[in-house]
Amino acid sequence: MPLTGERRSELLDAIGERVQRFGATRVVIDSISGFEAALAPAFREDFRESFYRLLVSLTALGVTVLSIVEVTESSDYLRFSPYNLSFLTDDIIAMRYVELDGELRSVLAVVKMRGSDHSRELRSYGVTPRGMETREAMTDYHGVITGVPERRTGPSEVARQELSTTEATVLDVILRLGETSAEDVSSDTGLPVERIRHVIGQLLAIGYVRAVERDQTTLYRASPRSLR
Repeated sequence: MPLTGERRSELLDAIGERVQRFGATRVVIDSISGFEAALAPAFREDFRESFYRLLVSLTALGVTVLSIVEVTESSDYLRFSPYNLSFLTDDIIAMRYVELDGELRSVLAVVKMRGSDHSRELRSYGVTPRGMETREAMTDYHGVITGVPERRTGPSEVARQELSTTEATVLDVILRLGETSAEDVSSDTGLPVERIRHVIGQLLAIGYVRAVERDQTTLYRASPRSLR
């Protein structure tokens, strides 16, 4: 049976009461398709209005709403939701898996951030014991949004030649050791570990090194880019 205006108001009031009872400042809707199925399973054209009213009710209480939507269609074009709800949002972050150099990698991009001149880069990311970490920009590839990116041809070797002596030394040690810690690189080079961490941070930023988590320890290995 269709969701009547009275029934919808009752549901929204119940959600608002629960938010106030717990003193919540953030609400996660995981996912929008699940919300649609629960709220308006027999009256799909009513969904956008119901969702809009929910957002208005929550934001009026000072609550930040994070909504998750799974996109099952092909991502080789820029459509990030089947619900046409982007006008209701302040920020949109697109996340997906890509096949890259024989690995399944996680990639994200900020599609929209209202009132901000945000970065347009596609970046890889990982979830570590310290939380979520954004990593190198996918500037060496095109077609990332398709899920099967291709490596660009360009002046990569020039960039390699522009590494400082210390950066090149640290990169060569990481290449030789395979997968190693900052402490091991420090021991091998004789440089202070804090200096090594700084240099590795620079190599991470330009995509020559990757960070991996092993038993709550951060290790580093050379990326395919450094081998070219």
